[in-house]
Amino acid sequence: DELWDHPPLDEHSFLNELRSFLASRPDVTIVYPVAENFVSWFADHPAALPDGVLVASAAGSTISLFQDKERTLELATAVGVQSSPYGVAADQAQLAASALAIGYPLVVRPLGVMRRLDGRKALIVGDRADMERHLPEWPSGIDRLLLQR
Repeated sequence: DELWDHPPLDEHSFLNELRSFLASRPDVTIVYPVAENFVSWFADHPAALPDGVLVASAAGSTISLFQDKERTLELATAVGVQSSPYGVAADQAQLAASALAIGYPLVVRPLGVMRRLDGRKALIVGDRADMERHLPEWPSGIDRLLLQR
């Protein structure tokens, strides 16, 4: 029932501040990361907390699996869980071909969890003209995009 006003997620300063806070507060035995980048950080650093302090989160391997959107969709398909049609594109030609194969409207997002498209986690693309307006060229710094109907 308390929020800690923590520093930005710079690995060393955050970890030092967290350890200092927990040392001063032995009554705090559970840390609940809220923002996605902190959930990821704790998943990647399972030994960061002192003994007796738990992270209220799924196991790191589970978090990693579900942050890998393509793997999650492949797993869902493999076990028979219905999901919306999807495609993955690595360039402008694949983007156009995948969009045509899946059909519109689409949600387009980077496969990397912390990546953004035009400052957003995802774009809603209604039709081909919308796609050309939002993504006239391949976005800088993005290796692959997930398209999902």
